[in-house]
Amino acid sequence: MEFVMKPSAMASDQERQSFVSGLEDLKDYELDEIIRRKKNTLNTAGRNLPDRGARLRAIIKFHEDEVHRRKLNPPRK
Repeated sequence: MEFVMKPSAMASDQERQSFVSGLEDLKDYELDEIIRRKKNTLNTAGRNLPDRGARLRAIIKFHEDEVHRRKLNPPRK
């Protein structure tokens, strides 16, 4: 998985995909695990990061947005 940081706030799906690529390829449990690990990292080391965890919070938000998107639009079987 690749993370590309942009300085401006991102709203569109295209910008989200360039920010955190590969979200759509992750299984639900993988997505949940990534969110859990990143939140743990934020809680333990966020204050010590140069940006005080701002990038990490943004990454967590994009992952959580993907979880929400999947709940609203479940895949057809």
